[in-house]
Amino acid sequence: MGLEALASPGRTDGALADLSLRGWRTARTRAAEQILGVGDGVLIGLATGLLIWVAMWRAGVRPRPARESLAYVGLALALYLVFRQSGLFAPSTSIVVAFLAAAIVLGIWTRFWRRPI
Repeated sequence: MGLEALASPGRTDGALADLSLRGWRTARTRAAEQILGVGDGVLIGLATGLLIWVAMWRAGVRPRPARESLAYVGLALALYLVFRQSGLFAPSTSIVVAFLAAAIVLGIWTRFWRRPI
């Protein structure tokens, strides 16, 4: 069997089935984006976050005070802007580095200093 037999236009096995499935998924994704205004990634992220939150709540983990959460997000966004403008990291990397650095700084602050945030 040569390569011409594999690439013949009359072939109806997995190649056409893959195209029809891909077309159905695209239509479903477009419908979800039109109705909700968001893509699949956002919905999957929200569902995953909700499951993690429920598991942590059942394990006894309680949320930190709101002022600490606001300080964390504010510090992380400020670090992200500094990293992005300075060009130290790529934009996709700088957001991760900024939130990790903010978590480390606030963790050290709450552990070693007595003054609350």
